Formats: sequence, C-alpha cells, structure tokens
Amino acid sequence: MKCLRDCIAMAISQTMVHFSGTDWFVDPKYNLLRKVGSGAYGFVVAAEDVTTKKQVAIKKVANAFEDMVDAKRMLREVRLMRQFNHPNVVKLYDIMEPPYIEDFDDLYIVTELMSTDLQKILYSKTKLSEEQTQYLVYQLLAGMNYINSASVLHRDLKPSNLLIDIQTCNLKICDFGLARGTSEEQEYTEYVVTRWYRAPEIMLGFHAYDQAIDMWSIGCIFGEMLLLQPVFPGNDYIHQLKLIVKLLGRPLKVDLWFVSNQNAMNFMLQLPDYKSQDFQSKFHSATNAMALNLLEKMLVFNPRKRTSLHEALEHKYVEEFREHELERDAGFHVKVDDVEMITLNKKSLQKMLYAEIRAFHRQAPTDHGLDDELKD
Repeated sequence: MKCLRDCIAMAISQTMVHFSGTDWFVDPKYNLLRKVGSGAYGFVVAAEDVTTKKQVAIKKVANAFEDMVDAKRMLREVRLMRQFNHPNVVKLYDIMEPPYIEDFDDLYIVTELMSTDLQKILYSKTKLSEEQTQYLVYQLLAGMNYINSASVLHRDLKPSNLLIDIQTCNLKICDFGLARGTSEEQEYTEYVVTRWYRAPEIMLGFHAYDQAIDMWSIGCIFGEMLLLQPVFPGNDYIHQLKLIVKLLGRPLKVDLWFVSNQNAMNFMLQLPDYKSQDFQSKFHSATNAMALNLLEKMLVFNPRKRTSLHEALEHKYVEEFREHELERDAGFHVKVDDVEMITLNKKSLQKMLYAEIRAFHRQAPTDHGLDDELKD
C-alpha cells in the first residue's frame, strides 16, 4: 500500500508542460525559462526552482532505453554524479523520480546551470587573461584529482565538457557517460574521448591504460587554451599520431613499451626521425615560461613519464591559486564497471537506473556500486 501511495503522490507531484516543442513532465517547483542546448541525448533547458530562486539546468533524455549504449551512459552518469561532491565537478541538483520502476522511458536530470563552456569561450571574442587561464587549469587539475582519487577515469575530457561561469571564472567538469572505474588488472575499450584529445597509448592499442590518459587530455586542452586552436587536429588515427610525433619527436623504442601489436610498432619506428619542437615556437603567444614547462610535462608520449595530477597541482604555474580544500581526495571509490559485466536489456537498465534515482532521493548511505538485489 505504501508503494502505491508513493507512486500516486509522485505522479501527482509532476505536471506536464509543453515547452520548446516537446512535453516535459517535471516537478511544478520548476519554472522552465529557455532552451540552452540540444544534442543526441535530447534537450537542455534553463529553469528556476521557485522554492529557492536558484537557476538550474534540466536535461530531458527522451526514450532513454531505446539504445542500450546510450542507456548505459546515462546509468554511469547518474551513479557518479549522485556521489561526487566537489566544487569543480558539476553537481546533481535533482532527478525526477518516475512513478513506476518499469515502463518509464524519459529521464529528467537537474544540475547546476553554468553560463557557457570552455569551447565556446575559446572560439569567441572573449580572450582569457593569463590569470584566468591559470585559474581554469588549476580547477581542472583539482577536479580531476578528486575524480581519479575515486578510482574513476573520465575518458572524455575536452573543452565542451568543461562548464564555465563567466562572472566568477569557476570551472566544473561534466559528462561522465564514458567514465570507467580503475583496477590494477582492468582492460578498457578503445572507444574513448574525441580523437583530438586522445592519448597516444590508446590509439596504439593499449587497453590497460590508467589516469595518464586523462592527463594527456588535460595537456591537449591546456595547449589549446594557449594556442587558441586544437593542438593535434588529426583527421584520423594515422594523421593524429603523425601530428603528435612532429611536435614531441619520434619516441624511442623503450618509450613504446605499451605497444604489443607488431604492425603498430613497425608504423611508429618507420616514421621519419622527427626531433621535438621547441614549445616556445609552437605556442608563441604564451608569455609565461612556467605555462610551457607544465605543458611539456603533460604532453609526454610515454605515459609512465607523464606528470601526475599531484605533481601538476604542485607546479609553480598554479601555485598562487592553490586551495587545500579543492585538492582533497574523494575518500571513497565508485564502481561503474559492473555495468559492463552484466547482460543488459531494457528491463534491467530501468531497474538499475530506478535504484540510482531512489538512492539519490532517499539519501541512503552510499554503497558506490550496485544494490545486492541487482547483482543477481
């Protein structure tokens, strides 16, 4: 009876609003204001929580279970966002609870509203000052330190996934649909991050990669902030690797320890014997020598020699912006790879997502993984 009463109450608490050409079933406390984005996932609108007067972003994912790959991305994102709590990671403000565990198709995810993203800033008339660039890089490092410390690889870092508040220059990392958990013997898929920000070890077939892939992406983003254009805008894998080698120089065979495919190894060793370019000539607009020093430590072909997040946070380039609270570790580990190990269908995904939504609303103690009942 209690479950029935809860379902009826939930159904009554949501109202249908026709907005931006589609029907939205949302809590009446949200006043929809304007459309702010759209994509394969659906629509994002700005809204006001009339109870707090806070502006938020509501993402509607219509027919969320039509595609199992997209549904798994949403499951990962909800699981991670409901547990993450860091100023430089986008915060899950609310998520509409469906009235039934089965046969719900649409998801409504409510997050903080940010005014823009880094990609829009980089290719607008707004030019970042040296101090703004330093502050944004520091926040990105701090946010990723928190995420990686929770045993999570983001795997899709790029300028459009870094939300920015123009007034405060605050940065928040978003989009965890491709995130994965880490373990010592874990092997991962090659399907990660937009090619321009993809670490060379991934393109060369290494499947046991670690946090170093996120650091490579950070380096590509940082370089783009200095160059005002992508550092490695490859047309395909081959072109991408050639651009990397032309800047960094052809790696020694010892630095290709992660290449197990002989064809890939032959390709790398047969490239012209490029020498590393002087970063000052490549990033000639950079006036801060410490910026180039940090960038050179990030963009290293050998992942074992790439700087770590802890080392980057201690670099002189960002020292004036350091805050102890921002550099704290998560203090817990989130499991997301169990999603990949279970045979998934629409019914099981609905059940798993419903469990995550209920966990968010009841604020149960975090288990950082699946409920026991979902493991069967």
